Amino acid sequence: MVLYQKGDYGAFKELYDRHAGKVLGYVRKHLFAQDEAQDLLQVVFLRLHEHRTKYDPRFPFLPWLFSITRNAVIDQSRKKRALPTEEKDLERMLTPSEESPAVDADLGSALASLPIEQQELIQMRFDQGLSFEEIGNRMRLNSPSVRKRVSRVIQELRKKIRGH
Repeated sequence: MVLYQKGDYGAFKELYDRHAGKVLGYVRKHLFAQDEAQDLLQVVFLRLHEHRTKYDPRFPFLPWLFSITRNAVIDQSRKKRALPTEEKDLERMLTPSEESPAVDADLGSALASLPIEQQELIQMRFDQGLSFEEIGNRMRLNSPSVRKRVSRVIQELRKKIRGH
């Protein structure tokens, strides 16, 4: 790590080769899906790069790396929990199920009855998985406005489905 701090970028490859398996194992233990674990592995090593100047060589490297890893796992867990309940409900509704084809059909017709802008909003949020900030950038709105609009659309969909 000291070599990497001094600008030896080959040392980064060595750090990655030595420790990526351990980091990935840790991340997988915390119940992340394979693709999510791979993404988080990249986040950990990106953060290592971003914070390389903060590493103090008087202390062992692995505990420092795993504090970055643990924080990345916590951040990812918070993101998953941060979805408001109404969005989790809509996500459940948007996932087709064999048990309730009638509900799936109702949802499809409810979505189709929405104005195009609202359909696009739902598509960006749930089909494309964009954050409120990313949607806001596309629509030239701030994140709270996007969040409020998504919430209103979800409430409207609920009313339409319950009315069937």
